[in-house]
Amino acid sequence: MLAFYSRVAGWLKRIRLVLWLMLFGAAVIFAWGVLNPANPEENPIFLGSVFGFGWTLCLLMIQSYFSQPIERPTPTDSVFVTFQKRLIIALSWGLALAVTGLAVPMMVFTVRALKVWLSNSGGG
Repeated sequence: MLAFYSRVAGWLKRIRLVLWLMLFGAAVIFAWGVLNPANPEENPIFLGSVFGFGWTLCLLMIQSYFSQPIERPTPTDSVFVTFQKRLIIALSWGLALAVTGLAVPMMVFTVRALKVWLSNSGGG
């Protein structure tokens, strides 16, 4: 799983500026939807900005943490260095599982939001 996230982070590193622009845009649209006196339920872009912000934040987290390769312990390392490297690997696994655990419900909620959005726009 760490190798997969490392490959994804390498690809995301190329589009990092686009991700930051998307995050900023989603935050601006969300703030506009909150501060706008109109009903947010009538604004279809408001819900999209929430999910866009969440997905972009998740992708930026993956890109920033998993872009550097994780060092594996070698037989010549001291006990402390081996423990430190193994602790970093364990924390990386925990973060990878947390990101995966957040991505699965986000996928479900995104599909549900798309169904609501399509049904409100007369598409289905």
